[in-house]
Amino acid sequence: MIATLGKETSADQIYDQLKVMLSDVVPDFELRMKSEIAAKINQVKAEKNAVILGHNYMEPALFYSI
Repeated sequence: MIATLGKETSADQIYDQLKVMLSDVVPDFELRMKSEIAAKINQVKAEKNAVILGHNYMEPALFYSI
């Protein structure tokens, strides 16, 4: 099973986890940008009590954070 992030909600928390997991393959500036996007997606997901149907072909930063 692939490890994903827990219930981190802030972009900073998501960034910290993504940096540990993906810093070897994704540039830092991109991790920061994607963590902000992931935080917004997770906020809407929680507000609407939604589930995100993702696929492992998604780019890594979003695959592991939403």
